[in-house]
Parts: sequence; structure tokens; C-alpha cells
Amino acid sequence: MADFIVETGISNTSLYKWRQRLINESTYDPTKPVATNLIEVTVARQPARTKTHMTVRVAGDRRSIDVPIDFDDDALRRLVEVLESC
Repeated sequence: MADFIVETGISNTSLYKWRQRLINESTYDPTKPVATNLIEVTVARQPARTKTHMTVRVAGDRRSIDVPIDFDDDALRRLVEVLESC
């Protein structure tokens, strides 16, 4: 088991807790080895999301609004002016 721990990076505590759980859930016979099957699990990474919005903070970070990245420049200026006046 020590080789398995080193090879997989699973902690000693975790492996023994799972072993004990499997023993408790099975018809355990101390004279026979406990057979377990382990399967490899690969965690798929989600594709990086492209940023579609930005957060505009005004008035000393007291107010903020999320706007699309392609928000019109002039409309954004007017929006910021309105937010700063509040």
C-alpha cells in the first residue's frame, strides 16, 4: 500500500479510511484478502471562458454595474456620469 500511496498521491489517512469503509460494508473475513477495484478518474477542465462583461465601479466603489465588453463607449460615459451623480 505504501507504493500505491506514493504513486497516486493519495494521503495515507484517506486510503486507510476508505479501506476501513470497504471492510465495514463487505462481509469481511480476516482470513481472506479484501478485494477492491480502483478506477482511474480524470477531471476534465472546463474550457476557458472568454470575458463577455466588465464591471464598472464608480463613486468610491459604492456603485458598480456589469456591462457587456462591447458596450458603446458614449453610452458607457453617460452611464458613468449618471452613476457618479447619484
